[in-house]
Amino acid sequence: MTTLTLALGPTPYDERCAQTRVTADWLVLQQLEATTYRAALIALHGAPPAGVHLPVATYGHDFGSYAAIEVRYPSGDAAASAYVDALAGGPKSWMTANFTAPVLYDDRSQAIPGSRRTTTDCVVGALATCRMLIAQGYGTAREETVVANLTRAFPTSARMAAALLGNTAGHA
Repeated sequence: MTTLTLALGPTPYDERCAQTRVTADWLVLQQLEATTYRAALIALHGAPPAGVHLPVATYGHDFGSYAAIEVRYPSGDAAASAYVDALAGGPKSWMTANFTAPVLYDDRSQAIPGSRRTTTDCVVGALATCRMLIAQGYGTAREETVVANLTRAFPTSARMAAALLGNTAGHA
């Protein structure tokens, strides 16, 4: 069976991101963004099915290297193809998955000091936000999906979010 690949990019398509050779430490920030974007995609679509891999890859370009999510999947696998099709549309913004951006940028595409968060911080924040919305009666099917998918894929982050909310049982 042939392995197919698809490059998705480092962030949701309508979000600001580190610019190659413009943003200081652009490759480090792009890798952080892509890792966080992968978590946001998992929040929306669940963990990849067997045979589908979502590594953060570095690509060469005339202007310098850049990082993005590379989807690798077997050809002819209906479940893998359906999952990849769902990913390919990508969310418009971080908020689509109840995430916050891992880095905020100024008008010159430089990271705003103190705005950088880890992927774990973003996952914990999405879980805590969704759980609070659900507990307060404002949660939708999207928040339920995000909580279920992130809890399965990131159990340590789920425990951290539960502890943050004072809920050691791990649910809303």
